[in-house]
Amino acid sequence: MKFGKRGVDLPLSPRVLLRLGLVGCGLLLGCRSDGAKECRELLAAEEHAAAARSCEELFATSGSPEAGLAAARAHSALGHGDQVLLWLDRLRGTPQEGASLRLAARVHHQRQELDKALAAFERAADLLRAAGDSAEAAKSLYGLFYIHWDAGRFRPALTYAHAAAAEAEAAGDAALRSTALSGVFTIHYELGDLDGARLAAEAAKQLGLAEDRSYLASFLGTLYLDQNRPALARLALEEALLDPATDRRFSRSVHLNLVRANLELGELDRAERHLESAWTFAEPEGREQSALLSFQARLERRRGRLDEAAETLDRALAQNPHTDWRGKLLSQKGRVEEERGHPGAARDAYLEAMEIVEGQRAELGFDDLKPWLLEARRQPFEGYFLLAARSGDLTEAVDAVERAKARTFLDAHIAAVAPASVLAEPTSGSELGAERLSGRIESLQSLLPRLRASQVASPRPLEEIGSSLRGRHVVLYFRAREDLWQIVVRSGAPEIRRLEIEVAEAGRWAGRLAADPGDPVALGVLSRALLPPSSLPAPGAELLVAADPTLDGIPFALLEVRGQPLVTRNPVLHVPSLNALVVLSERARDSTAAPVVLGDPRGDLPAARREVLEVAAHLGSEPQVGSAADRTALDGARRARVLHLATHAGSGAGGPWLALADGELEAAEVLERQLAPELVVLASCSAASRRGLGTWGSLGATFLAAGSRHVLAALGPIEDEAARRFVLRFYAHGGAADPARGLARAQREALAEGIPAAEWAPFVILGAGIGSPVS
Repeated sequence: MKFGKRGVDLPLSPRVLLRLGLVGCGLLLGCRSDGAKECRELLAAEEHAAAARSCEELFATSGSPEAGLAAARAHSALGHGDQVLLWLDRLRGTPQEGASLRLAARVHHQRQELDKALAAFERAADLLRAAGDSAEAAKSLYGLFYIHWDAGRFRPALTYAHAAAAEAEAAGDAALRSTALSGVFTIHYELGDLDGARLAAEAAKQLGLAEDRSYLASFLGTLYLDQNRPALARLALEEALLDPATDRRFSRSVHLNLVRANLELGELDRAERHLESAWTFAEPEGREQSALLSFQARLERRRGRLDEAAETLDRALAQNPHTDWRGKLLSQKGRVEEERGHPGAARDAYLEAMEIVEGQRAELGFDDLKPWLLEARRQPFEGYFLLAARSGDLTEAVDAVERAKARTFLDAHIAAVAPASVLAEPTSGSELGAERLSGRIESLQSLLPRLRASQVASPRPLEEIGSSLRGRHVVLYFRAREDLWQIVVRSGAPEIRRLEIEVAEAGRWAGRLAADPGDPVALGVLSRALLPPSSLPAPGAELLVAADPTLDGIPFALLEVRGQPLVTRNPVLHVPSLNALVVLSERARDSTAAPVVLGDPRGDLPAARREVLEVAAHLGSEPQVGSAADRTALDGARRARVLHLATHAGSGAGGPWLALADGELEAAEVLERQLAPELVVLASCSAASRRGLGTWGSLGATFLAAGSRHVLAALGPIEDEAARRFVLRFYAHGGAADPARGLARAQREALAEGIPAAEWAPFVILGAGIGSPVS
């Protein structure tokens, strides 16, 4: 169904319009005279002009407010807005005022008088609820949902959609309830919560309304596609086509989704049949032709008809598509031109697509809210990189990687502000669902502008970067389609090689090693694949790693070089990109404020409390524990030499958080409060990474963006007491003054003592290092 300009690309069906009272009139209740009968029958027959005259005459002779409301409904159906508003004035103070207000609210909405429409819908809902008219109340609440949704006010929109569903349930009106649940579905889907959307669609489907079967099947088919389940998607979408009464836009959308499902299943003939059907529902010169032509080009490319695919994409681009579609079409064109053997044309297409993606960093669009779509944003960067790498143009190849990593830094934070399912029972007016999902949007709206403003997330020209990398040794990893590439930068000069391991295989082994750092098979495979001896710096020199999200959670210090862990040879640091390394290196090391050490804010982490006392004694600072471990103490660390946090960590609607005595500290607040101590030690589980989202969506990365130079954090879960012992080793080996070397010495000592790798290997330094040889 289509809910305003932001809705799912399915139309609002005529049946739904009728059940919401957006066309037609409803029946006049409680009338007994012949005049009342005539008024009622004319309304039922939808003879609105005659009904208006009859009902007005009845009101004039009887003063019946029911007749007045019937006259208002007739005028509403005729589009006589002024008359509807006049009838509202006549019916004030009567039992029919609530229903009349709802009609007036629709008039204001149609006239774009949105404040008046909202006020009228709210007053109508209150009066109708008080009168026990749940069906009319549901329609008023749905009107409130629609206006707030169309204006992008997600929290009230979701609240009103739930409330409309609850009133419809109280009225026993399955049709209205299905419509309200469709609104709930739309919000959850558009805001990235597939589980919540699925629950809403399934709840509506359980109502068993034959007239809604096609729409709900289409909803579920779309969900399955986005969950990469094309076979299930095809079954649901084929069910959606069983109702011949659906409109053209709906049918076109379903057929296009079936093209997509069949392309993913490799069934090109079936895809082509559905594409032909989709074209029969196209509007002449309609904007939807961008989608039709895009799918046509995909099919032509899959059939090897590359010249035809190129011509089709040129036709689509010539139609001045919306910016989002233009970026997608250009990315397709780059791939087609690449396969045609036209690298110049492919390069130009990829570059323009990249510029569109980078331009979209300036605003939070709906595609940014859907984690499953973020992957598509990489495609032009990967294509551009491959062209440059294969032609030996190292400068352009590194440029593509840097631009992709800048986007990845933002996308990782978007994905980290996870749209976890918030619907337990989508059939009720749950405030909790609205609170959590809209909290995610508000967190992103607060977080992303501040992240974009950080120099860490903004690429600079390569010539500026290269001149600042003398004496540094950086190894970047970049996934480009099925392959994993390594870029080694020695004193600013890059070398590029394709690694002998495919992306999917690397991801599987990375997952095994992240789950069990002691897995010898995973360790051996990844060591051989990721660390060719020629990629390493001299023994003792810092190795800076900029890993791809495919390599999420890998403890690089544990990877082996000639049978020994890398950390025995080189200190290892992790950086988001070359640009970030330069930014971090340029940050002045002039923090003079005393170290701030706080932890155990809830009084339930005894090992963390002991850790805070011991670390504070080592650093010569005052420990802040229990209720003293709050934001006031934290503010004292804005420019501290060290901030040490030993507390609970987790992730919620606002992304990763750390517990304080006065609430949870999220990423947006780190940036807002400009917390930028020189070294941040996060003695909490998984503060450096969340599996599948990358190190750069973590709270540790946020401190780098806020201005810190180094962060010590853990890639995965570590037992409380083990974490305490290890961070004390870190400080004992000079970690406060030289984090990378302090970490390396602590890890070597733990290794020599036979301590299990799971207790020390997950600790990493995010940051710049100092560049001098190790002792």
